Amino acid sequence: MFIATISTWASVVFNLKPNQLEEAIKTDLSISMGRTVSGVHYKDDNIQGLKLGQEIVARELPSFLAEKYGANADKVISKIRKMKVDWDAEEKRLLDGYGSKLEKRLLDGYY
Repeated sequence: MFIATISTWASVVFNLKPNQLEEAIKTDLSISMGRTVSGVHYKDDNIQGLKLGQEIVARELPSFLAEKYGANADKVISKIRKMKVDWDAEEKRLLDGYGSKLEKRLLDGYY
């Protein structure tokens, strides 16, 4: 789960530029969707997994950064809330139409 939450923790730990955050979101979504292609998850599980991972990072990261590096946990929490990804919207924005085309190709034997 952690590997597919780069956009959550990296946006808090680093000062990502908008294009860097966009790439982190795309990476998370790609890793997630790859799990369906490899047959280890149903498609519907992917976004739910990203949401769950984001919530776990949001819960654990403030205390981890405070204990390990002396970060201000309240500031970390504030930044997490500000940088939270709406995975339903991102899935629609980034994959709208793409998923159905890929599924059709897979079913038609193109891959």
